[in-house]
Amino acid sequence: MQKTELNLLYSAFTKAKSFITVSYAPFRFIQKDCLEDDTSEAIHAYCQQIKEKKNTIQLKIENGETYCFNLMQIQYFYSVRHDLFLVYSNKKIAKRLFPRAYTMDALGKMLHEKGFIRIHKSYIVNFKYIHQIQSDKVLLFDNSTLPISRSNVANVKRQYKVIMREDDAI
Repeated sequence: MQKTELNLLYSAFTKAKSFITVSYAPFRFIQKDCLEDDTSEAIHAYCQQIKEKKNTIQLKIENGETYCFNLMQIQYFYSVRHDLFLVYSNKKIAKRLFPRAYTMDALGKMLHEKGFIRIHKSYIVNFKYIHQIQSDKVLLFDNSTLPISRSNVANVKRQYKVIMREDDAI
């Protein structure tokens, strides 16, 4: 069964009535005497929440727990044999993903629209961290280097240019 997400705005004459609906977990409470201001704020907050959800990904990590990761904080994914890891940009922390839950192919397809490029059979990189693409490696802004498939260099450069154009348009 697929879980359906429902976002609810609740409007009441009094605060006392508002607390009756807490079991429904509404997104915001709006009082009728502040209808215009509260509605405007609720719409703004809801749009912000949707924007934030687009920039996140839920992944199951090694201990079996599911975490929501900010895509802009993920520098790259890499694999060692069948183990997959993600590397954060801010602390250079590597998190091991749940064993056998993901493949590089599946992650590559899932993250392609989000600005990630598969540069090698073992690496998927966030384009925002790419400083330079060379013939045998990708140089990141933190001066770390990742290998690139020689047969894939032209394709990686093409993907990078396309993503850069799309990012400038946003």
